[in-house]
Amino acid sequence: MYRISMLAVLLSSLLAGVFLVTYGCGPYGLGWHGFPSPLPMPNSPLPKPTHSDKIAFVSNREGQSGIYIMNIDGSNQTRLIKSVAKCLSFSPDGTRIAFSSLIGAHMDIYIMNVDGSNQINISNTSEYDELFPTWSSDGTRIAFTSSYGSKYEICTISSDGSNMKRLVTFPTGGWFPALSPDGSNIAFASDGFASGEYNEDIYVINADGKNPRRLTTDLAEERCPAWSPDGKRIAFSSTRNGKWQIYVMDADGSNQLRLTNNSAKDFGPTWSPDGSKIAFESDRDGNLEIYIMNADGSNQARLTNNPADDIYAALDCASPLSPYTATNQTPSTSTVSPIENNNDLSVLSHYMYRDNMGNVHIVGEFQNTGSKNTTGNRVKVTVFNFEGSIVATGQSLSYLSALKPNQKCPFEIILSVPSYTINYKLETECQSTDKESVSDIDIKDDYIKVLAGGWSKLQGKITNRGNGAYESVLIVITFYDKDGRVVEVGTTSPDTLPLSPGNSCTFKMGINPYISAKVVKYMIQADGVR
Repeated sequence: MYRISMLAVLLSSLLAGVFLVTYGCGPYGLGWHGFPSPLPMPNSPLPKPTHSDKIAFVSNREGQSGIYIMNIDGSNQTRLIKSVAKCLSFSPDGTRIAFSSLIGAHMDIYIMNVDGSNQINISNTSEYDELFPTWSSDGTRIAFTSSYGSKYEICTISSDGSNMKRLVTFPTGGWFPALSPDGSNIAFASDGFASGEYNEDIYVINADGKNPRRLTTDLAEERCPAWSPDGKRIAFSSTRNGKWQIYVMDADGSNQLRLTNNSAKDFGPTWSPDGSKIAFESDRDGNLEIYIMNADGSNQARLTNNPADDIYAALDCASPLSPYTATNQTPSTSTVSPIENNNDLSVLSHYMYRDNMGNVHIVGEFQNTGSKNTTGNRVKVTVFNFEGSIVATGQSLSYLSALKPNQKCPFEIILSVPSYTINYKLETECQSTDKESVSDIDIKDDYIKVLAGGWSKLQGKITNRGNGAYESVLIVITFYDKDGRVVEVGTTSPDTLPLSPGNSCTFKMGINPYISAKVVKYMIQADGVR
């Protein structure tokens, strides 16, 4: 069922100065869209943020605490200001630094230019401590911790100092807030929401302070959550092995992995904007210094070497390749064996690239080409070396529980394989089913908004047109380039659950600037569980 005709869209777009193509929204909520203004048209990339390839940090090396800046290789260490400062955070565009500074008896949130000029107190309270500032991805708001009453609470404030909000009063307090790249969630550390829980864990709440979720559940202490730029992972500090070390996990708390492993204190991870590096502080060489490593924990290197403590590192570096930059997408030496399609499930398109962390991505789309609904839909990959020996296998299950005839679904398989490995074979699997795919979740009012720093945000609304409530809903977005090739797969959840019959709620997802520059249309689908 078409929502609006092509002609009507074109006429209204011309009148409004906006180009938006909508080919309709079918029974399972799919629509194809061109980017609305002010995004540029295809082949006109989004402006990328200008980063300084710098690391800011705090040190008392000159007899007084101050904020310093240095090159990413540790050279040219220069003091910006003298200040009893803590907790630094670069703005998304790399032009400003937020920090906590001691004025009188309390810490306030300040903002200054990256050269140390134009210092502004934006929280300006005389009775509370404000700590741990972190920017929203559009640069308009800052989340922080405030010592209201007898415990710390998570608050937000506009970057001009207006509109300060207390999100929620936690029973035992919350600190170390970190805003997700798409602005929809805040990760933080807390002693727990129930009495008797006194070990610190990592939690996530919606940006409005609702729907708390606990990500770590061990008896150790966890602090300093830090979102990866793509919003898919969270780095954090933990004492689960006896000493503070750096860990990383998926955004839902799964796949918790240890990145550092020594008898010293490794603390306070912070990501580079391209997601390839993590900086942190460590006393492994006798006193606290700033270190840097690859996002997988490799190549750990000390950047500062001073008798004084160097702490609170904040990264603002750009890499020639972002984690999304596709290299070797169609290498001349690569080969792809014939696809072994199931009779009812066919791969429509696919390609392989290696990211700047060395991982191989196989991205594409498959379709139910049979006459019945299918379930258990998956794509399996076998990767070979040039001698024909198998070096890796993997698979991608369908994001959707069932596919109607002709319905499409994206897939992405990520593997860690040797650099010389670029040959692979795909095969599909599925089973016929009487199960119906979700057809009573309407998707509408979706559009993409350009944010500061090259980021974009896709947002829209879903409505439950069925007779039963949905306890969970998964929204799947397939992003295409100008050639119709899948360049990214995104998933998100609505802002409010459960979704009762007749009710509507919004959803949103951040889009990395490097992906935004490639995408010219997208498809949205929804699946749910009652």
